Amino acid sequence: MFATFARCFSCSNPRMTCQIVFNLYPFTENCYLPAANIVQTDRDGTLLHIVQQALPGTVGAYGLMLSPVQERLIATVQTLRPASIEARFKVAKAKNAVPLAQLLTHEDKEIRLNVEGHIHRQLSAWLTEIVRHRLPVTLDVERRTLAKDVLLTFPETDLVPHLAFHKTPTGIEYRLQLGTETDKWRIGEHDVVPLTNTDPAWLLVGHALCRVPGINGNMVRPFRRKDMLQIPLNNERVYFRQFIAKSIRRSQVEAKGFQVQQTDDLSTTRLEIIENILDGRWLLRAVFVYHGAEFLPGERRDRVTTLDIPADGQPGEVTVHLVCRQPDLESDRLSTLLHLGLQIENTHYLVPDGTQLGDCVAWLAANRPKLIAAGFTLLAPEVQGHTVALLVPDLRMRVQAEKDWFDVQGEVQVGDFSFPFRALLTHLRHHDPFFRLPDDTYFLIPEVWFARYADLAGAVQEVNGSLRLPKTLYTLLQDVSTEMPADLPDIDLDNIDYQPGTDLKAELRPYQLHGVKWLIGHHRQGFGACLADDMGLGKTLQTIALLLHVKSLDNGQANVGPESVQQLDLFQQHRTELRLLQALIILPASLVFNWQRELAKFAPSLFVYVHTGAGRLKDARMLAGQDVVLTTYHTARQDLKVLEKVGWQFIILDESQQIKNHHSEVSRVVRELQGKHKISLSGTPIENSLADLWAQMEFINPATLGSFPEFKKQFLLPIEKQHDERAKARLFSLVRPFFLRRTKQEVAPDLPALTEQVFYSEMATEQRKRYEEMKSAVRNEILALFDDPKTRFAALQALMRLRQLANHPALTDAAYTGGSGKFDDVLAQWNTVRRAGHKVLFFSTFEKHLQLFRAVLEAEKQPYAWLTGDTAMPDRAREVARFQDDPTVQAFFITLTAGGVGLNLTAADYVFLLDPWWNPAKEDQAIARAHRIGQQRPVTALRFIARDTIEEKIRALQEQKRRLGDGLFDASEELEWSRAEMEVLLG
Repeated sequence: MFATFARCFSCSNPRMTCQIVFNLYPFTENCYLPAANIVQTDRDGTLLHIVQQALPGTVGAYGLMLSPVQERLIATVQTLRPASIEARFKVAKAKNAVPLAQLLTHEDKEIRLNVEGHIHRQLSAWLTEIVRHRLPVTLDVERRTLAKDVLLTFPETDLVPHLAFHKTPTGIEYRLQLGTETDKWRIGEHDVVPLTNTDPAWLLVGHALCRVPGINGNMVRPFRRKDMLQIPLNNERVYFRQFIAKSIRRSQVEAKGFQVQQTDDLSTTRLEIIENILDGRWLLRAVFVYHGAEFLPGERRDRVTTLDIPADGQPGEVTVHLVCRQPDLESDRLSTLLHLGLQIENTHYLVPDGTQLGDCVAWLAANRPKLIAAGFTLLAPEVQGHTVALLVPDLRMRVQAEKDWFDVQGEVQVGDFSFPFRALLTHLRHHDPFFRLPDDTYFLIPEVWFARYADLAGAVQEVNGSLRLPKTLYTLLQDVSTEMPADLPDIDLDNIDYQPGTDLKAELRPYQLHGVKWLIGHHRQGFGACLADDMGLGKTLQTIALLLHVKSLDNGQANVGPESVQQLDLFQQHRTELRLLQALIILPASLVFNWQRELAKFAPSLFVYVHTGAGRLKDARMLAGQDVVLTTYHTARQDLKVLEKVGWQFIILDESQQIKNHHSEVSRVVRELQGKHKISLSGTPIENSLADLWAQMEFINPATLGSFPEFKKQFLLPIEKQHDERAKARLFSLVRPFFLRRTKQEVAPDLPALTEQVFYSEMATEQRKRYEEMKSAVRNEILALFDDPKTRFAALQALMRLRQLANHPALTDAAYTGGSGKFDDVLAQWNTVRRAGHKVLFFSTFEKHLQLFRAVLEAEKQPYAWLTGDTAMPDRAREVARFQDDPTVQAFFITLTAGGVGLNLTAADYVFLLDPWWNPAKEDQAIARAHRIGQQRPVTALRFIARDTIEEKIRALQEQKRRLGDGLFDASEELEWSRAEMEVLLG
C-alpha cells in the first residue's frame, strides 16, 4: 500500500530507450572540452545514435530525470562552452568578447595561462566525477557515429610516472615513461593525449581515460615525439626546481652520475583519511614517513629518490637522497592497526567498520590514545575546506510530555566543547555534517544522527529557546532518547475492545471492523484521521459506527453545555437525556441525500438535521441540539459565523479532496472551524499534487506539516521537482499514522469480478476530415498559447474542441448531419447489453455528448435516468431511486464531474466511459459507482476511444503520469502537461 514511487524512463519511440552520455571533443589540438548528449539505446542497453543535446530543459521530453551528479556535470559543460569562457574573460569595456581560439594563443601570457588554468581545473574536476561514478563518456562523437564505437574505458588503477636522470659531462639526460610500479613503457609508443595541466594529470591513452598522480599534462607533451630531453648543466637547478622537484617524490626515479646520500630513518607512521574516487568510499591509509620520503603499505618500491637543490647563489650541486625502507618496523606498525580492528584492502587501504567519512573519523577518534602511544601521527582530514576534528561525540536527549506537545531537550558533548541540541537543528535539517567548533575545527555529525534526529529536527518548533514537538508527530520520538515520557500515544488495535452495539443496524465486514477500531484509536488519542479506503468499501458506514460508539460512551455524553454554544437555554432540561453527539459532516451537495439515507438506515437512533437550502436554521443553539448536522461545502462557507459558534465534538469531511486547494475560500473556512476531533473521508487524498496532502493534514491535525511555505520548501519542491526519495520517505513517515487506505483487491475479494476493456472506434469519413482540418488549424495556436501561463487555459479550450470532434462533430457544429464512428459503436454496444437485460451507466465529460444519446432513447421511447451538475437535490434522489428500483430504466446518463463520487448504483453491471478524462482517477471513481460493496454481478467497464485521435494519446500519457501518491495512497494526479507532451498529443 505504501510502495515506493516508480517511474519508467523512455524516449518518444516506445521501442527505444534513451540515456544521458557525456562526451569529450577537441576544440584545438591541445584543448579538449566536455559536452552532454541524449543517446538512444537498444533493448540490450547498447549506445546508438545521438538524439539531441542534453540540457536541463530537454531531458524531460524523453522521460529522463537528472541525478544531482548529472546536474553538476551538465552545469560544468555549460560553464566550459566556448561562449561561456569568452564571456568570462571579456574585458569590461570591450565591445566584443575575444574568441576562445584567440584566447588560447593570446600574446599576453598571463591571459593565456588564466584561460588554460580555468579550463583545466574545471575539466579535471569534471573528469574526476565521471570516473568516480563510472558514467559513460564518448570521444568526439558525431550524429552519424554509433556512440558505442567511441566509448572511453576507465583503467582500474592509476598510471605511475617513471623518471630517469643521467648526468654526463655535457648535461643531464631526462626521460619520462609511464606504466605500473614495476613495468614501464615509452610515451611515444602509444597515442597519448594530455587533457589537463593539473596534478594529477588526465591523459587519453588510445580510448582509455587515465589518471596520473605526481605529474601534470605539460610534462608529458615533449615525450610524445622524443624519448629523451637534454638539460644543459647551467640550467640544472632551475629545471629541477620548476619542473621536477614537485613530482619526483611520487614517481619512480632512476638517477645516475649524481652524489647520493642514503637514509633509513622511519620518523613516524601517518594515518590519514582519503576518498577513493573510483567508488566514492572513504578509507584509511597508513603512510610510512621517512626523512625525505613516504611509502604506502604494499608498495613494491623499497627505496625512493629525492633531490636536494641548492638555492640560487649557493655553492654545491644537486644531491640525490636515497631513502630505504625498514620492512620489519613497517610490519609491526601494520600489526598494531590490524589488532585494533582494521582490515587491509587492495594492499594500500585500511578499512574500518563502514566506508563513509564518518566511519573513518569515528574510528580514529575512538582509538586516538592507543594510536599516539604506538607511534602514529593522526592527520585531521581536510574535507570541503573544513578541518575535521578527531573527537568522540556524545548526545543525551530528554523528552517531557506537555498538554499538546512534547518538550524536547538535548546536550551535545564533543571533546571539551558542549552545546545544546538545538544548535544542530539547521545542520540536521539540511544534512550538513560540518558543525563549526570554537577552535575553528569542525565536528563531523555522525550519519546515524541524521538517520535518528533529522526528521525530529525538521518537525520541532523553537519557542522561547525551547523545542516543542506536536503530539501528532509522536512517532519521531522512537529510539530518540532513553528518557521518554510514559504516556506516549499508542494506537494498538489489539487493545481496543469494540463490538458494534444494537444501535448500529448493519453487520460490519472484518476490514470495516478494523477501520472502526482504527478510528476509535485516533479518537482516544485526540488525533484527527483520514479514512482513505478505495471507493465503494463503506467509508460512510465505518464513520457512522464510530459516531454511535462515541455516543454510547459514559464519559462526555452530555455534550450540550456552555462550552458547546452560548446561552443554550432551549436544551437546558434535556442535556442528560438527549446525549447529543454534535457532529458536523460537510460534504458535496450530491452526497447529502446519500448520507441522510445511510444515517436513517444504519443509525436511526441519531438526531440528524440537514442544514441546506434557503429555509435552513440560522440559530446556533438549534444546530448544537443535534447529533449529526449535514451541510455542504458551499453552505459551510456561507454560514461560517453560525457554524463556528458551536463547539463541535466532530467535524467530518466527505470527499475531502474538496479542500485540496489551500488557497480557496472553502478550504480556509473548513480549516477555521473548531472541533475536538476531525475526520476526512476520501478515496483520492492526492489528486493534483502533494499540496493536496498538506491541506488534508492541516485540517485533521493542524501544524503537523508546518506552514505551507515550510511544507513547500521541505517536501513539495524536493519531491515533485527534484525527485528527492529521502524527502518523500520522510513525508510519508510523518503522515502514514493518520491515513488508512485499503483497496478492493485487499479487503473485498468477495466483490464480483471487474473487467475493464478499451474499445477503439474508427472515425467516420466526414468526421475524420473535420478532425484533421481542425488539428492542422489549431495545432500551432495551441502550442503558442500553451507557452504563456496566462493563455494556457485558452490552449486547453482549443484542445477541448479536438476532444469533442473525436466524440461527435455535432458537439462543435449543431448543423452537422454526418456520422460518428464512436457514436455508432456505443449505440451498438448499448443495444446488445440492453437486450440481454443489463443496466448501463453512461459517463461523459460533455453534457452535449450525453444529450445525443438521450435523444435516441427518447425517440425509441426507452426510459432513462439523468444526472448533471444542474440536477436539483430532490431530483437527484429521485433519479437514483428510479434507476435502482425500476427494472425498465436500463440507462443512466451522468456527467463525470456530477456523478463520479458518492453514488451507490449497484443496479448497473455495465459502465460506459464515453471519453477519456485528464485524470484517470475520476474514471476509476465512476466505475466504482457500480463496482462496490452490495454489487452481486460481475461488472464490465468499457472505455470508448477514437483511434488516431487525441483521445488515444491522452490514454497513453495517462499511464506515464500515475506517479504522485502511488507510494502512499495509490491515487493518481491531475495531469499537468509539459510542452513536449502537448506536442505528442497534437502529433
